[in-house]
Amino acid sequence: MFDKDEFKRRRLAAGHSQASFARALGVSTRTVARWERGSTAPPRRRQEEIQMLFEREGSDAQTSNAQTGITPEQDSLLAGTLLASMMLAEGMAAVRRINSLATQEDLRAVVREELRRHKVS
Repeated sequence: MFDKDEFKRRRLAAGHSQASFARALGVSTRTVARWERGSTAPPRRRQEEIQMLFEREGSDAQTSNAQTGITPEQDSLLAGTLLASMMLAEGMAAVRRINSLATQEDLRAVVREELRRHKVS
């Protein structure tokens, strides 16, 4: 269950504006504002990304940022870039896998497997 108040408290504690947090996640500032108002809640996968970002920033990021002089906004941009790179790599792997399939039935089987893996109905 998504807790809008806890989300806002943790975002502020991490030193993020709505805009910097939105950039780190690859969403709009308006989306972050809607989450904080409780108008909408982030999808489950996005909630997992939010949790990972909070955990990373709560542990080693604060120490390393103090040592390197990286601001939370700069760190968010770096985290967003890393997340985008990871998503691109996953997408490229999927394209290579699809290109290697011999038949349309093989493609259907892979699609069903991916939908189950990502819990999409």
